[in-house]
Amino acid sequence: MNHLNEELLLKYALQMLEADAAGEVKAHLEACPQCAKILSGLQNDLSEFSKIKADIESWNIPIPRCRSKGAVLAIWKLAAVFILGLLTGYALSNWTQPVKPLVTAQKLKPHPAALPGEMVFCETVDVCNLQR
Repeated sequence: MNHLNEELLLKYALQMLEADAAGEVKAHLEACPQCAKILSGLQNDLSEFSKIKADIESWNIPIPRCRSKGAVLAIWKLAAVFILGLLTGYALSNWTQPVKPLVTAQKLKPHPAALPGEMVFCETVDVCNLQR
């Protein structure tokens, strides 16, 4: 004999089956003591759950409610302004820092072979290979 699965028995116990399906389950339960025993266990569990549910409902615990949409929107706007301020401050701090010059000014000295009053410099600067 094929036995009924627990899902079908649970739906029967909760009276969620249509009349024809419920009739078939009832006929099977009359002929099968094993399925009837499983149904009895499910019904006992359901009665325990009902008692627990009634106890919980009698506690009158307030359920936290979601804040109004206006309050949530205000929090998001405040967070956006805060993040925008952080990003702006970071950008400005990088923008306002003094930039190290590529070439530093040095006091130039005349070349020893130069004539008096004449300035000759032998060094050249490779601008492409300068590093900051």
